Amino acid sequence: MAKNFSSREAKDLIAKHKSLEKSLIDVISLEESLKSNIKNSADSLAMQEILKVLRGIPVDELSRYKKGLRTKPLIDHGYTSIADIYALSIYNLANIKGISQDNAYTIKRIVGDIVDKTRKETKIKLSVDNKNKESTQLVKDVSIYKNVLPYVENSRSVEAEYGDKIRDSLQDLKVSSNVLKWLFASKTNKNKAIEAYNSLSELLTGDYYNRAQAVLSGTYEILRTDERAAWEDFAKNNVRFFNILEETNPGLLGTDDAVYGLPEDLARQIQDECFFPDGLNCTLRRYQEWGVKYILHQEKVLLG
Repeated sequence: MAKNFSSREAKDLIAKHKSLEKSLIDVISLEESLKSNIKNSADSLAMQEILKVLRGIPVDELSRYKKGLRTKPLIDHGYTSIADIYALSIYNLANIKGISQDNAYTIKRIVGDIVDKTRKETKIKLSVDNKNKESTQLVKDVSIYKNVLPYVENSRSVEAEYGDKIRDSLQDLKVSSNVLKWLFASKTNKNKAIEAYNSLSELLTGDYYNRAQAVLSGTYEILRTDERAAWEDFAKNNVRFFNILEETNPGLLGTDDAVYGLPEDLARQIQDECFFPDGLNCTLRRYQEWGVKYILHQEKVLLG
């Protein structure tokens, strides 16, 4: 049976569809990678806040954790704060005259404990009036994540609707991309290949292609978000930004209380309470949504 397309055309069609499918899958995978970017940027910003606190803690504080620990050699070498010591390795500490290797290990352990305690107590604040390199990167990462999510969902929808059909057609068309395989193919397989070619060609001129291109062009545009646009987005949608940060970095904003002082059984019941915010012209913070569920669950509430 003759076909009305060449092996080269079949190969080109297969390549176009595989490339488009990969691009859609790449968009779907962006959700997790962008979450990771937010976490890393938030950690960097938090670390800057932690270092500010550590710079205010004098080296002498080390002796409060271990009596007899000599801090004068550190001060003599210009290390006056816990932040200074945090930046040093055990090797660097042990090379300071008057600091033994055992003491170097002890000092780093104590500093680690101080840093861990400070990290738990330190919360970040985002504000358009307090921009720096770290906060700008975080705002940019959150803005990109927030605005890409609809395209991720659209990509999932397109993939779910067309993915299996396309992969089946690509498999059927494969026999026509090789002259020798086509020569010895059965009539049934040749008919399948011709049908697949026509179907795949139509997909590249119809709804599938248009939706896929809309997803890709929209995603690429958002990924090019600059600092100015990100801060403008934050100024208009800061509640959504904070909600995303609470989801991706629990405790970062000081809102990590999961039960709000309630008994765990009651807290679980409230958390499971149905809440449909349809028609609500605002975005609630996590604690606000909790408050609404609490009211719905308790029915009789004095709101102060």
